[in-house]
Amino acid sequence: MDIEMKDLASIGTELVTWVLVIVGWMVVSDQQATRERSKNSTERLDAFRKQLAEIEHLAISFHTHTYKVGDANTLLRKLGRLSREASYLRKQGLIGLGTSEDVRSVRSAITLKNFDRGTHRIQASDSSLVQTIEAVCNDLDRQFVEASFLTFNSEKRLRDSLKEIFKKRL
Repeated sequence: MDIEMKDLASIGTELVTWVLVIVGWMVVSDQQATRERSKNSTERLDAFRKQLAEIEHLAISFHTHTYKVGDANTLLRKLGRLSREASYLRKQGLIGLGTSEDVRSVRSAITLKNFDRGTHRIQASDSSLVQTIEAVCNDLDRQFVEASFLTFNSEKRLRDSLKEIFKKRL
C-alpha cells in the first residue's frame, strides 16, 4: 500500500511538472509573438515617419523651385501611398482616427495652394506656405513618435498571456 501511494505521488509530481513546463513554454511563445508584433508595428510606424520626412523635403523643394511636372506627380504618388499606409495603420489600431485627418491636412498644405502649373510661384524658404507644410508635417510626425513609443513600450503581463493561452489553445 505504501508503494502505491509513493507511485501515485511520484506520478502526480511528474504530471504537475510537465503541465508547468508546457504552460511555461506556451507563455514564452506567446510573449515572443507579442514582442515580434510590437517590433513589426514599430518598424512600420518608423517607415511611415521616413516617408513623411521625404514628402516634406520634396514638397518644400517643389514650392521653392520652378515648377516641374515630374516632381508634382511624384508628390501626388507619395501622398497617396502615405494615405493608404495611414489607413492600414489605423485599421491595425496603431494610430487613432484623428491621424487620418492630419494626413489629409498634410496633403492639403502641400497641394491646395501653389501646386498647379498656372498658379505656381517660387516661394521663399520662410514663406507662410513652407511654414505651414513644416508645421503640419511636424504635428503628424510627433503623433507617430508617440504611437511608436507606446507600441514599443507596451508590455504583456503574465496574467494576460495565460488568459490568451487558455482562450486560444484550451
